[in-house]
Amino acid sequence: MPLSDINISAQNDSCIAKMREKTYFADDKTAAQFAASFALKNLDLSDIDCLGEYKDKTGFTINKWHLQDFDSDRFFRRLIKIYHQNPGDEDYALRAIISLGLNAIYQIISNNKDWTIVDLL
Repeated sequence: MPLSDINISAQNDSCIAKMREKTYFADDKTAAQFAASFALKNLDLSDIDCLGEYKDKTGFTINKWHLQDFDSDRFFRRLIKIYHQNPGDEDYALRAIISLGLNAIYQIISNNKDWTIVDLL
């Protein structure tokens, strides 16, 4: 089934809220786009056979963005093809990258009230 909306987990949503508290990001979408970039730059995705089939353990329960509003020029979906040998369905792979990035960022910032953007660069 084609993906039209990007859903995230409750933990992902909590991560975005924590990221926004520091006022580095203008809105939730910008924070999630940063997380997608973070995942592509910093995470070893080679252990995921097909990104398009990735499922967050807690589920994608919160509907956040329409796919075309998040990545209207397909920039992130093109990057995923460069960084991963088997992305599978590009739209689902984008959702996976967002979730993986937010999960990784959450591990860094969840117990550190003094984090700064430098900790994520």
